[in-house]
Amino acid sequence: LFYPSAAVLWYHLGTAQLKNGQRDLALKSFEKGMAIDAKEPLCYVGRGYLSMLENNPQKAKLDFDNALSITKSKNVNVLQAISEAYLVDSKFVNDALNLLSKAQSLDDRDAETHIILGDAYLLRNNGGLAVSSYEKAASLDNKIAKPHYKIGMVYQRSRNFSGALESFTKAIEVDPGYTLAYKELGELYY
Repeated sequence: LFYPSAAVLWYHLGTAQLKNGQRDLALKSFEKGMAIDAKEPLCYVGRGYLSMLENNPQKAKLDFDNALSITKSKNVNVLQAISEAYLVDSKFVNDALNLLSKAQSLDDRDAETHIILGDAYLLRNNGGLAVSSYEKAASLDNKIAKPHYKIGMVYQRSRNFSGALESFTKAIEVDPGYTLAYKELGELYY
């Protein structure tokens, strides 16, 4: 099914398990990835993310620092993943913003960085900056629906239903298989 000798795949398996609420399995996957390749930074990030979910930011920081050390803070994917983990707790938004700023300085054309940046601004209740970040992501990669969906969520949250409708519709135009947009569109019509 997949190549168990590639440590990064264990990270992706672990994140999928986390999304399904299988924390014990996720931890085993991250640790299996580290056992295969102790220099795979994303496995440390995954374990740190799990620590953030378990409300243990000190333990998470150790793993995040290890991942940053391995990459010398020059890997955009690692910076993004740590930022997302920090966004589990709104007290760490500034940490996420600092890492995202570094990611932008390395590659300002990465749409995912701008999406996560929008998520961070939204946690700060700054819908304007969030929408601007999502719009930047959409302009950088016109083939992904996620930024349009996220814009729609901001508009829906602020009760701008026509803006939300337009954004969800745009997400579906960009990617007809983006089910989250259909779900929110259904909620909006309801």
